[in-house]
Parts: sequence; structure tokens; C-alpha cells
Amino acid sequence: MFKHLQARSRRAIVVLGALVAIVAGSGIAAASGAISLPFSGGGTTINGCYSPGGQLKVLTRTQNTCPPGMTPIQWNVTGPQGPQGPAGAQGVPGPTGPQGIQGVAGPAGPQGPQGPKGDTGPAGVNVAAGQSCPTGQFVMGFTSNGDISCAATTTTTAAPACPANSQFVFSVTGSPAGALAGLQYWPGGSQSQTLPGYPNCSVTVALPAGVINNVPGTNGWSVVSWQGFTSASGVVQMPSCGSGSALGTQSFASISGTYPVCSDALDVNTSTDSFVVTAS
Repeated sequence: MFKHLQARSRRAIVVLGALVAIVAGSGIAAASGAISLPFSGGGTTINGCYSPGGQLKVLTRTQNTCPPGMTPIQWNVTGPQGPQGPAGAQGVPGPTGPQGIQGVAGPAGPQGPQGPKGDTGPAGVNVAAGQSCPTGQFVMGFTSNGDISCAATTTTTAAPACPANSQFVFSVTGSPAGALAGLQYWPGGSQSQTLPGYPNCSVTVALPAGVINNVPGTNGWSVVSWQGFTSASGVVQMPSCGSGSALGTQSFASISGTYPVCSDALDVNTSTDSFVVTAS
């Protein structure tokens, strides 16, 4: 009898070892996404058979049914969750962290209620009765003794308003220079004019810049700013073009946008142009 129990124990140990190996391999099967016998239920159940004598058999893909005389049985790969263990002891407090940066200031609070009116003070001594300032002066206050304090009247004269439709005439002269020697060009830059008799009324314009036969023209005349007026606009005048060469060929004048154009840029004779600005 004792030997029979030892044999059954050895068989149980062998089967248990096979089950452990299969369970260990279940991670590989589940990870690869291929579930096959002895596993079922998405890899959570092991399928096998047992006999009345206590023999265990694990089903496989080639042996997927129980032999005659054996009963099907299943094991869960993962057992039920055990009860929650007791809470551990509280850890030691960590060190104090660094101080955080200061937050932004909050919005201003509402104005508080007005305080109660104070008591009326005692009546002062009126010693200024009948006092007056000399001609050309005015009362500006009172001294500590109650006498009036006078100051001379100052007169300020407002600057005269800028006349409407005031006109300013700006001019420019073509000239050669640098790498453009032998060709006329408009020099660019800016000019400012002040209306005679009105120091606060002025206009500033930008002069055309570039070779004078630049068609279509860029960097032409323009009104840059004005002072004392509410608006200003200008009109480009037809340029006066010098002859185009020593042979006396004629240089034709035109306007491209706000750019004065002379058809021949040779600098035999100087070319000029003007810009009339009306300001109001």
C-alpha cells in the first residue's frame, strides 16, 4: 500500500511539473497572440483529463480530447486574488522642498465705502476783508496770517492756426556719382519746408532716388509727414530733361507713378523736377 501511494505521488509530481512548464510557456503564447491547446479562454485556462485512479493528462493540439475512461478537467492559469495585506508603517518625512517663486499680483480689490464726515472745524479769523490786489495782479491764495496773496497776470499768445490749402514746392536735381558716373540719377533723401510766418506749420517729403530713366519708376516722390496740418498731398511735375548726348539728341520727359523719368540718362545736361504739396 505504501509503495502504491509513493507511485501516485511521483506521477502527481511529474504532472505538476508539466503543468508548471506549460503555465510558464503561456506567457510566450499570449505574447505572440497564438492561443492553442492546452490553453483556452484567451490563454487563461488549461485543459486536461483525470482518471478515477488519480492520473492526470494535459490535452495538446494532437491529443485534444480525453481518452476513454478519463474525465475532462480545467485549471485556471492565474488563481484568485488574495486578501489585501495590512498597511505598512508610515515612512520618515522627506526634507522640506525649496520655496516656490512668487505668484503674480492679484487684481485690485473694490473701493471701500466712504468714511463718515468729520466734525466742522472752528471758524477762522477773516483778516482779508476789504483787501484787493494791485492792477494787473490777481488773488492766488492766502498767507498764514489770513492776508491775500497776489501774483502778476501772465499773458500767453496761442500760435496761429496753419492756413488751409497752403502750398509747398520741393525740387530735385539729377547728378552723377560713384559707380553711376556718366549717368544722371535722382539723389533721394528728404526735404522739409516751414510755411513763412507760421513756425509750427511744416511739411517733409522724400525725394526720388535712382537713375532718371528708371521705367517703371520706384522710390518716387512721397509726403513723409506734416506738422500743424490735418492732411497733405502732393503732385509730381513733369521733369525738365537735359539733352541726351553731345550730339544734342532730345531726352523725353514722363512720369511713372510718382517717379519723374527722362528717357536718356546721360549726364551731358542736368535734369530737374519739382513736387507741389498742398496742406490743410
